[in-house]
Amino acid sequence: MTVEGLWTTQFEGVPNFLGGGVVMLLNGRIYGGDSEYFYSGLYSQTGPKFEAMVEVKAFAPAPTSVFGLKEQQFSVRIQGDIIGDNIAAIGMRPDFPQARLSMRLKKRADFPQQAK
Repeated sequence: MTVEGLWTTQFEGVPNFLGGGVVMLLNGRIYGGDSEYFYSGLYSQTGPKFEAMVEVKAFAPAPTSVFGLKEQQFSVRIQGDIIGDNIAAIGMRPDFPQARLSMRLKKRADFPQQAK
């Protein structure tokens, strides 16, 4: 199964801090966002394994990250398992390794052939 397509994501960082967003995976690139941040980065798929390195940047004036911090920009390294149209993953901050988040992604649509 190819991971290219439109996905929704739900994530939890600090306890009871839940978030969600939308991501597009296309040709090794990831793009997306939520109500306060936009994301961009690179991903790879090796069999059922998924990995990504994502830059997260705020567009809202006073954002609070899923880590419970007031911050404008940070990076997340994601590792997960592809199970059908789902990915179960863990995200870790390279600059703050004890800060982790759990993620669940669900594929919602494939891209039309001409978009590739």
